[in-house]
Amino acid sequence: MKLQTYILFLLIVFFSFQLQAQEKKQDTVLVESLNKSVMVISEYRPSVSDANKINQLPQAEDTMSTKPVFQYSIESSPVSTTFSLKEIQAARLKGEPLSPLYKTIAQVGVGTRYTTLASIKLNSLRSRNHQYGFELGHFSQQAKLKINEDEKIPAGHSSNRIGVYGKKFVNNAVIFGELSGQREAVRRYGYYTDSLVTPDSIPYDTSFVDKEIKKVYFLADLNLGVKSKEIDSSKINYDIQSGYKFTNSDSAIKHHNIYGKLFAAKYIKDLAISGDLTFDYSNLTGVIGDSLRVPKNTIIAFSPRVQTATEKWKALAGITIANVWGDDQFHFYPRIEFDFNLVDKIFIPYIRYSGELKNNFFREIALENPYIYDSLIVRHTSFQNIFKGGFRGNLGGYLPYNLYVGYTDVNNMYFFVNDYVLTDTAQNIFNVVYDDVNTLSFHGEFGYQKRDEISIMAKAEYFSYDMKKEAKAWHKPSLKLGLSASYNMQNKIITNIDFYYMAGIYSKNPFDSTAMKMKNIFDINLSIEYKYTKVLSAFVKINNLIASKYQVWNQYPAYRFTAILGVTYALGKEKN
Repeated sequence: MKLQTYILFLLIVFFSFQLQAQEKKQDTVLVESLNKSVMVISEYRPSVSDANKINQLPQAEDTMSTKPVFQYSIESSPVSTTFSLKEIQAARLKGEPLSPLYKTIAQVGVGTRYTTLASIKLNSLRSRNHQYGFELGHFSQQAKLKINEDEKIPAGHSSNRIGVYGKKFVNNAVIFGELSGQREAVRRYGYYTDSLVTPDSIPYDTSFVDKEIKKVYFLADLNLGVKSKEIDSSKINYDIQSGYKFTNSDSAIKHHNIYGKLFAAKYIKDLAISGDLTFDYSNLTGVIGDSLRVPKNTIIAFSPRVQTATEKWKALAGITIANVWGDDQFHFYPRIEFDFNLVDKIFIPYIRYSGELKNNFFREIALENPYIYDSLIVRHTSFQNIFKGGFRGNLGGYLPYNLYVGYTDVNNMYFFVNDYVLTDTAQNIFNVVYDDVNTLSFHGEFGYQKRDEISIMAKAEYFSYDMKKEAKAWHKPSLKLGLSASYNMQNKIITNIDFYYMAGIYSKNPFDSTAMKMKNIFDINLSIEYKYTKVLSAFVKINNLIASKYQVWNQYPAYRFTAILGVTYALGKEKN
């Protein structure tokens, strides 16, 4: 304990000294450097830009986790088995007027399967001094799904959210905060049908099991921080955040997460030196079962790095040092990135190499698969080696693409399996099993953008899992295909359509541990919005347009055809 404290203290002092002991650099030099190349001094952080208009497109989502979620990113990102979406923004000419903001956006909708949707968003207008907002939302569906030819079980779900946020601009800093609460409710309706009988082989009466299979999660979040208002080459740029996350299961399981993060960066001639110091405390109370599991842990990580760039290439080198508090073993993950602009933004070869120690929080696992058992604790996952190499570019300025091969070496990767013991053979609750996995993957991403009228994004991914103990990578598809297209007809009618396909999915038979091949997933979603005026619009959203039968989680059939009809209204337009 003393040794790890001493080492971490020396690292923090050394990093702080290096940042502050450098001589200042004039802004004109930075401008000249940026005219030649762009240096990103921190990892990509998804965030909402200041003073953006609240999105008026319908946001009705099926929160049951029974349909695949595909996202896209033409830009390079860490190797993973998920899609990530980065919208292609239309170019804005200098002096072009900004889109108007509205103080209030309200949305209501109803649909099949007793679907209800309602939300209201309040936010401030543009200001040099502050920004604030409030959000209240509800989405629910209440229906029964067939689990066999004769039985129907309640499969409703709901999501309710309330949140407030604010920002204050002072001198060269931004002080910000956010407070939110959320309630998620699902039904554990995925019974193994042969087990729906009593010990005397008399079928259960499933008409009254709704209360028994209902599962509710309560979530609360508080985040506070301060960061640099603008990047200044002559000063240390920073982003300091801390917060608290609370998750409560209705079975008295409570998860507490306290975190903190310090990011700092400094330009020194042609170098951008930066680093992160993170603190993550996790405590799960009310745990039952295996006494050998440790419900409390803390991870501290330090990630310094240096980056430089020219007109033709960009390079980054760094290291992450992570430690689970109380464990004498430190985890070291080197980080290397290199991009070479071989043909002016048309052909850019690149490589990435890194690693990560991931803390698998109860909340994240529950949101990924809400049908887990109540006291599930998932071990840390160590991504020992994450490699990605390929090339990307943009043809003609409107045809972005990204092709790469990836390799990951993972210790303690978790996989969801139906539980046979804890559910008394019903198998409607999931546990996890662990394995050390080597994953080889191939990725291809292509896009097309024509101003604000047409946007098309396509992605294909193939994964080959080399398992050490388990027969298959349970519930992980080996093939993912996705296509998303959007058409804006004179800013009057906006149409979006998404095609999803997944194959090579297996679940584990809880009786004999053999692999059971699941049905391939093919799904089409369609949404159309008609803007009657600038402040009033109507929308229709159809999920599973072809009423496809499939399961994302074994024994949990997805909702088939679902349609939602609604309206959106904005008021309180800012004055020019």
